[in-house]
Amino acid sequence: MEQLTVRLPMRLIAGGETDICLKVKCDYSAADPFAVHMNFGRVDGVHEAIWVASRELLMAGLTTPTGQGDLLIGPWDRTRSYIALTGDAGTALLHIRTRKLSEFLATTARIVPVGGEAAYINWEPWIGDVLSA
Repeated sequence: MEQLTVRLPMRLIAGGETDICLKVKCDYSAADPFAVHMNFGRVDGVHEAIWVASRELLMAGLTTPTGQGDLLIGPWDRTRSYIALTGDAGTALLHIRTRKLSEFLATTARIVPVGGEAAYINWEPWIGDVLSA
């Protein structure tokens, strides 16, 4: 298995008594071993909201608050983690079952072992671009 696509259930904290249930498409590939691509779907009927997060950041956030700037993750309570995404339109606060996120990340580690990401990167095109510049 070289890639993984899973729809993870998340809840968007909308304020008040109502949360919005989302099925976020999470993609991981050995071709881009440091990143997890999270597709939240169409937000304005036209554009998809896709966030790219460091796999290492997501793993660290399972146990301790981590991140800075536009993506923060950490424990919410004993069974859930939060993800805060900040963009031009404001901040979205989500929560996800920690077990679900942990299982997804464990599966990514079977595709590319943690710490072994550099061995999966095809450096040739990048080096060619740098040398031809």
